[in-house]
Amino acid sequence: MITAWPSVDKKLIDKKAEKEFAAVQDVISAIRQLRSNYQVSPAVILPAVVTGRSRSIMKDENRLMIERLAKVTLTAGRKKPATMITAHPQVATVGLFVDLGKEIDLKDQQRRVEKAISELRRHIISLESTLGNQEFLGSAPEDVVEARKGMLKTQQERMRKLEQEQKELGEIR
Repeated sequence: MITAWPSVDKKLIDKKAEKEFAAVQDVISAIRQLRSNYQVSPAVILPAVVTGRSRSIMKDENRLMIERLAKVTLTAGRKKPATMITAHPQVATVGLFVDLGKEIDLKDQQRRVEKAISELRRHIISLESTLGNQEFLGSAPEDVVEARKGMLKTQQERMRKLEQEQKELGEIR
């Protein structure tokens, strides 16, 4: 038996709902990434605050989904609470902050970030030195040079994120 390939009914596509759901997914991912970065158990329910244009995020069905899948209690706010760490969703219209206060040792986290920055700084200096060496640039295959440039760019981005994390850890009271 042969049947026709299924086709999409364009009238059933809801761009607004797709955009809204993408924002919910992004918020969940940002919270999970923050939990992972700070090694917070998924069993722990954390307080979180969303700011900015968060009306669609805070709709009951979306808020409940975020709370269940990210293990948070989500509330709306106007600004970043002083005791909370910023999660970084891609949704530019919202701010997202999670209270990790009782779940992390702030001093240990600061030491971890300082150590990572120190190690990364040495690696970046090494890459910059290699890429500044005219002899290397003249003799190395182009793909090797491009790979080193890519590594440098990646490490510089990691450094930017670690420095932001260090700043945020320093702001927690």
